[in-house]
Amino acid sequence: MKLVTRLKILSLLSLVSLLMVLGYLVVTNFIFLELQNKQQTMHRVNLLLSELSVNADLYLEIRDTSLLKAQDDLNDQIKMELASLSELSPYFSLNLQSIVHMLDSNYSLLQQLSRSFKAMPDVNNSADIVSHLKTRLSGTYILAQNDANILSDELWNSQLGMIQRWGGTLALLVMLTIAIVVFSHLNFANRFRASVSLVLNGLSAIKDGNLKTIISMNQKNELSDIAEGVNDMARNLNSLTISKSELEAQISARTIELQVQTRTDALTGIHNRRSLNRVGERELNMARRYDQNLSVLMIDLDHFKMVNDTYGHTFGDRVLIQATELISTQLRDSDFLARYGGEEFTVLLPHTDETAALEIAERIRLAFEQKMFGDGEQEVRQTISVGISDLTDTCFTLGDLIVQADKQLYEAKRLGRNRCYSTSL
Repeated sequence: MKLVTRLKILSLLSLVSLLMVLGYLVVTNFIFLELQNKQQTMHRVNLLLSELSVNADLYLEIRDTSLLKAQDDLNDQIKMELASLSELSPYFSLNLQSIVHMLDSNYSLLQQLSRSFKAMPDVNNSADIVSHLKTRLSGTYILAQNDANILSDELWNSQLGMIQRWGGTLALLVMLTIAIVVFSHLNFANRFRASVSLVLNGLSAIKDGNLKTIISMNQKNELSDIAEGVNDMARNLNSLTISKSELEAQISARTIELQVQTRTDALTGIHNRRSLNRVGERELNMARRYDQNLSVLMIDLDHFKMVNDTYGHTFGDRVLIQATELISTQLRDSDFLARYGGEEFTVLLPHTDETAALEIAERIRLAFEQKMFGDGEQEVRQTISVGISDLTDTCFTLGDLIVQADKQLYEAKRLGRNRCYSTSL
């Protein structure tokens, strides 16, 4: 049985035990309240019986018929109180009926005495008769009170006995539940400890390099799922184990691939601006050390934004790729082409002075004039503007060369585009 299922069952048993205890407390409290109400009812009945006895004695003394009416009202009140106890057991109901019968008999006797007093005035003066009647009536009411007290005590004892029986049964059930929960926990703890030991031993073997280790579990639970996962991991590691040299070769190849990606423009495949800075500094240092010429071309596609706006960026990307290929065909092997950004390209020309650089720039410009760019379905002409700078005493850093070439490019655009411009012009 899985851990989650076991814990759910144990939690359910604990909850049932708690609910039984709470139910017992609620029912017991309800029974005590009902019992208290019934005890109060019996107490009121006793008081009314005492009042009946006093009222009967008073009637026999003064013979006031209004006391008979009061006697009848008291009888009705007692009957109403006893009627509220009618749902008790047949034994209690029988005794309650006996009390009601005594009340009715006494009231009938009083009514007969009233008629006798009126019919036989001599009876009124018989003290012996009156005393006898008082004794008889008083004894009957006392007997009724005794019966009421006995019923009250028996009612209390019967209800208390029922509560005790329920309590004993509940205690046994709760103890049984606790025993089941404790036994289940101990049993589970032992099984869980054994399963954990198996998993840890298997992991230790795998850590030591034994990838053929198999963890065998005798029971199905969460740890058996973990053990199966560890077994799968060991099998996978064993099948995928490679030599150190193969791993180093893969790392080296991946490193080279990442280096290429960091210095290559993703769209055109030529060098990017980061690569331009690195190669440019190297070529500049060589030119300074050996007192050689170095020129820079800044090339910009004229009105390229209009191409994107008219034909879309996909078409514009194709034009950029074709422009890159065209520029590359006009360069020497020693020259360096990079995408500076957007539709701008930068060319480093080692061993080249400004005059030679201008010739190369013009050759590139003419090649653009003669080519149609596009995908066959849609074609456009694309001209370029080129700015040229070379290494001088006042322009001696890579940043200076690029800034100067960019200024010449701006001047070429100002003069109408589709032209090359340098300071020697």
